[in-house]
Amino acid sequence: MESIGPGTAETIVARASGEGRAGVGVVRISGPLAGPILRRIFHASPHPTRQPRRLLAGQVREPGGEVLDQSLAVFMPGPRSFTGEDVAEIHCHGSPALIREIVKLTCSLGARTARAGEFIHRAFDNGKIDLQRVEAVLALTEARSPLDVRAAARSLGTELSDMIAGLRSALAEQVALLNAIIEFPDEPEVAATRPNLEGLVRTVEGIRARLRRVATQGWRIVVAGRTNVGKSSLVNALAHQRVSIVTDQAGTTRDAVGVDVELEGAIVRLIDTAGVGGGEGSEADRMAQQVSREQIENADLLLWVGDERGGTLDRPPDITDRVLVVQNKADLLDRERRERLEEQLASCGRILVSAKSGYGLSRLESEIKRVMRDEFGPDDGIAASDRVVFGLERVCDALREAVRNLDALPELALSDLATAGEEVDALLGKRQDQDVLAGIFDRFCIGK
Repeated sequence: MESIGPGTAETIVARASGEGRAGVGVVRISGPLAGPILRRIFHASPHPTRQPRRLLAGQVREPGGEVLDQSLAVFMPGPRSFTGEDVAEIHCHGSPALIREIVKLTCSLGARTARAGEFIHRAFDNGKIDLQRVEAVLALTEARSPLDVRAAARSLGTELSDMIAGLRSALAEQVALLNAIIEFPDEPEVAATRPNLEGLVRTVEGIRARLRRVATQGWRIVVAGRTNVGKSSLVNALAHQRVSIVTDQAGTTRDAVGVDVELEGAIVRLIDTAGVGGGEGSEADRMAQQVSREQIENADLLLWVGDERGGTLDRPPDITDRVLVVQNKADLLDRERRERLEEQLASCGRILVSAKSGYGLSRLESEIKRVMRDEFGPDDGIAASDRVVFGLERVCDALREAVRNLDALPELALSDLATAGEEVDALLGKRQDQDVLAGIFDRFCIGK
């Protein structure tokens, strides 16, 4: 079948709903041929192209008139659409075969299959969405916990973008003021700008305090320690399910075993490991301990588990800064010994628990949550990618340098402010690094 006609830009089409069978599937079309194609394949009275932005019932038909589906469709003329172009959507029954036929039919009329993230890339190119909100959409589609959903939803608004844009305006004012002071000696002394620059540092710190860093992959909590201290039992207790086999025999766990669990609204990955620190007898023992050491080195948080036996091996390895030391098997102690040991452990930041009885687990979960909050930000924060979090750190560093250089080297302070401005422009997507953009948009699925 011949295409409808040439366009100034390519028209793209893709399935916008999830893969697999479903009650409803969505086919999205964007570009100059969206309206003409919709008129050719979707038949309704009134037609969606006549009544834009209304979801209307009709039929999807092949060129010969054969009905493919009873569907709904909507037409959204640009620039008031998601991509800023003419956009059409067909909401059909969710058969993968049916959706493939509709996409194929659309392509026969002049569209082409969209690449991953191409719809939202067009929205960004057409000024419908800035880079921070692109990442907010990505954070929402990848959200794996209730906390992440809410944080991503907060970042979909303009609050964070507005704060960063306001920071850019304030920076521009300070650059102009400091430049005038340097160029014209009759102007106020450079020291007069110090309170303003210090205020900008506080502004950036305030923005950073509002953010919740997005973990694109599950946060890894590695449970490690000597053999037979109850690591597997602790993993099972925290996961509220049987993840690892538990026996009285030392060395039962040989390989790393992981499970995703929700801790107070956040998804983490708990990883059980083979015991370390003992003798390496067989080749299997040596391999198991090597795997454990690798898991410890890659941990976001290490739970180093000991038991009532204590001893020097209960000291965690000096590999990672984020460690919680857990003393297990509190159920084997009488009340007096348990209270005495708990007081002793608390003085050095250790936690006494019993994976068997549940004693101390709520405190351990609270401590894990505290570490995560320090790492990712407040539960009610605005979702932000590492690009934004670390970008704001660089802005803050540049501003602090400007404050330090202000009196002795005002020209260098001016250069520091320019660096801060460039970092803010990068956050807003005004200074585009194609590798950075590709890394963001390539993470989207086809159809988004």
